[in-house]
Amino acid sequence: MARPRVTDGETSSPYKRGLVREVDAGRGRARVEFADEDGVVSFWLNVNQASVGKVSISAMPPVGSQVNCLVDWRGEDGAVIGGVHSDGDPSPLGSADEVRIVSAGLDVTINTATGAVSVTSQGAITIESAGEVRIKAATIVLEGDVHLGGDGGELVHRRGDLDSGGDAALGSAAKVFAL
Repeated sequence: MARPRVTDGETSSPYKRGLVREVDAGRGRARVEFADEDGVVSFWLNVNQASVGKVSISAMPPVGSQVNCLVDWRGEDGAVIGGVHSDGDPSPLGSADEVRIVSAGLDVTINTATGAVSVTSQGAITIESAGEVRIKAATIVLEGDVHLGGDGGELVHRRGDLDSGGDAALGSAAKVFAL
C-alpha cells in the first residue's frame, strides 16, 4: 500500500478541487489549476465519462468551471471525476426527483417521481430513423402548424373553420398541411 506524502505534518490527499484552465475535447482531457498547490496547472488529466460498452454520454467541463479530481502523489497523473456546482454555477435541479440535461438553449428534464419528460429547445429538433417512428399516447396535442410529408402542402382546415368556398370543415387537426 502506498504511503501518503506528508507536508508540514499533514497528510496530503489525492483528492483535489480546482478550476479547468484548458480542454482537449478530442482526447477527453483537461488541465486543471489547483489553488492548494499555489496555482500550479496540472498535466493533462483524463475526464471521466459515463460509458459502458457501446453506450456513452460524453461532456467536457468548460474552461473556468470548478471540478473534483484524483491525482497521484506527484501530481503527474490522474482524472477529473466530476464537476462542482457553486454560487457562480448553481445546480439546475429543482428537486431530488429530477434528472436534467441543460446546455446552450437545450433543457431536457426527467421527473423520476412522475415519469414526465420535458424537452425544450431554442433551435430546431430533428428526429430521424431508418425505420418506423411510433408515437403512442392517450392524447396527442400538436400546437403550431403541422406539415405532413414536408413543407409546402395544401392547408387542411380545422374542424369548424370555413374554407375559401364558405364551407365548414367537419373534422381535422389544427392547421395541417398535407402533400
